[in-house]
Amino acid sequence: MGYRSQVLLAFDKALLPKFLDVIARSENTKKLVFEWRESWDKEFQGEHHCIVWDHIKWYPDEDTHAIENFANDNHEDARFIRIGEEYDDSEDYGEFAQDSIQIERTQSIEFY
Repeated sequence: MGYRSQVLLAFDKALLPKFLDVIARSENTKKLVFEWRESWDKEFQGEHHCIVWDHIKWYPDEDTHAIENFANDNHEDARFIRIGEEYDDSEDYGEFAQDSIQIERTQSIEFY
């Protein structure tokens, strides 16, 4: 099964050519973005981009680092968030959409 995470990458529309250049460097990074993602909202906050991966094995490797480094290198116009299975396992960096994207962890047992 492996350890799973939920991952979000949001970025300003002006960064799309730079993002496409980053992912074009590796076939596995292309698969990560084009095949393994849950969704790609190209109209996030009007016309920006928001890519979500859900229940993905986001292990530290060249391909995941390419996505993370893209956000780090463009921290004013990009945001990367990863939440792992463990309660305190999360990463959040970049300043883009600070008011629109919030991390909220919930845990509950409900009986009906």
